[in-house]
Amino acid sequence: MKSFTLDLMHSDEEVHYRDYFINEHKFAFDQIQYNKGGLHNMERIAVPVIRKSDGKPVANLETTVILVECGNIYHYLDNGFAVRLSDAQMVTVANEILKKRAEVRGIGLKTLSGWLESGLPSVEDYLEVGDEVDGEMLDYFLNVLPPRTNRAGLLQAGGEISTVKNIDGGWLPTHLTFKQQGGTWRYAGRCFAGSAEPVQEYQSSLERMMLTRCKQLGCIAQEVKA
Repeated sequence: MKSFTLDLMHSDEEVHYRDYFINEHKFAFDQIQYNKGGLHNMERIAVPVIRKSDGKPVANLETTVILVECGNIYHYLDNGFAVRLSDAQMVTVANEILKKRAEVRGIGLKTLSGWLESGLPSVEDYLEVGDEVDGEMLDYFLNVLPPRTNRAGLLQAGGEISTVKNIDGGWLPTHLTFKQQGGTWRYAGRCFAGSAEPVQEYQSSLERMMLTRCKQLGCIAQEVKA
């Protein structure tokens, strides 16, 4: 999962109330609170609303991340007022969520228990190409479905994850792939059957929504390399 720095031509912190004209409040996007998902709860965020004059809190915009992913621009503050997020604000919120997800994902050895505890939507949000994985992660993908490929140094999860056009112009399925490298196993990404070369980069629905709005705004989103 990537994180980005944004070069917004016109940033927007103004709180746009749906039913009232109030120009005394702004969002404190740098103070977003993130609650990771889990077995019995969904990813959530809370964006503080503060007074422009003195920075004192007024309310919070509390919502689930999935509504942001879906591009929903209408939300309620916890004081009952309805607000509308502009495209620039949607981009800002989405990027802050991506940063929080990157913190949850962490670095170093990736484990099955770490993925489950992260609350991230999918294993592709938890893993990046090149990540070292533990034996429990391998066992999970070996047994969750009959593997597409299981031979010395290569494991591919059963079930296709996407389809990609190959060099001959045909469309082939891709599979989540793990390869042995030296004495460790590493995540290889989305690969064709029998191969450990990634052919498609993963983009989360949140990332796609953000980048689409960036294009509409003429905003530059620069990927931050870990």
